[in-house]
Amino acid sequence: MLTPRSDLCNEKLSPSFPSGKTTAADKDDTEARCQVDSSLERLLLPFNLVQHVSFIPMYSIRRGLVSPDGPLAYLYSLLGFCLFTSVSVYRNAIMHGTRLSSLHLFTLYSDLVSFVINYSLSLICNVVNSKSNVEFVCRLQRLQTVLRRNQREQEQFARSNWAHLAVVTALYLAVVGLLNVVVLKQSLPDTLYLLLLFCIDVNVLYATRMLALLRCYLQLWTRKINEKAFNPVHHNMFTAYLDILQEYEVYTTLFKKIITYYVLETFLHGLLYVQVAIQICKSIRRSGRFSEQLMMIVSIFTWTIKNMIIMTLHNVECEKFYLAVEQAVAACQTQRASTTRCREEKRLYKNVCRVSRAAFSRERGWGLLAAGAALTLRFMDLATTYVTVLLQFAFVSRT
Repeated sequence: MLTPRSDLCNEKLSPSFPSGKTTAADKDDTEARCQVDSSLERLLLPFNLVQHVSFIPMYSIRRGLVSPDGPLAYLYSLLGFCLFTSVSVYRNAIMHGTRLSSLHLFTLYSDLVSFVINYSLSLICNVVNSKSNVEFVCRLQRLQTVLRRNQREQEQFARSNWAHLAVVTALYLAVVGLLNVVVLKQSLPDTLYLLLLFCIDVNVLYATRMLALLRCYLQLWTRKINEKAFNPVHHNMFTAYLDILQEYEVYTTLFKKIITYYVLETFLHGLLYVQVAIQICKSIRRSGRFSEQLMMIVSIFTWTIKNMIIMTLHNVECEKFYLAVEQAVAACQTQRASTTRCREEKRLYKNVCRVSRAAFSRERGWGLLAAGAALTLRFMDLATTYVTVLLQFAFVSRT
């Protein structure tokens, strides 16, 4: 991602954490910047709680002070990784003893490898970006202090976080509890394995909601520009806009690898599950267990649809953020064209337009996928093409 070229922008976009030796004054200043108010703490509570329960904590908030994970948190995550891997291996060992086709066995082991890679990627990103996780929260608090978002809006967003988490949890309970346990009567290790996959989706859902919060701050900033609800002599508005762009840059650093792998894993596993469903359909006549195998197909596609819903929510939120940036630049260009603006105010609009051109670019995971509304359409187009090919091969092999 590009960085602004002016000296002022470089100064504002510098990291929030000092490097090397720090004095007592620097330490006090760092602690002050890491304090969060009660409204932001309640807003982050649902995901912070679930991340700790799922053995992937990103930071800890105690007494209004956010701090990075330490050695104990890393050990806690490592124990969770060992627990999850043991359950997955034990599940595969039990399923391997039954009469399964080579495709089913390949699906089991691909699930195991995918889970290990996904969990390891989340764990490594948390360790490498431990300070960036705290910096992300600190900049949110600074935006709240400068822009002064309405307390009612903060409470509504906190309730929305709980609602999103409740919907995904209910979907998990519906798929795992109703289909896999009640109908298909799967074993306890298999059911526990499916529940453990919830921690992977929590990271993507957390990234989506944090981008939505950042978009809300940007829309509030644009509204203040349109209504001129600020003092143009002070540089708080320009500093707030720089913080929003820097916050987005920190966001892409934290989540682009996880989200990119999530999209690729959803696509590959979706095709694999389609092939499993085709094989199940072929064996329906021979086995005579129509209802049980039909519910198995429903369970497979429900699981794939769940991943696609979470992926689509993130892509839609990315597109909304891009539109919010364009609206902010358009508002500055409109206000700048007015002849009644003072010199300091026009300078603010000019700097915002210049920084937007130099410092903002769309999220691209590993340079492969550009997150946005178009990604979902390309995903569906490519998936439809490959599913059609699989159906053609199935028809040819049957004839």
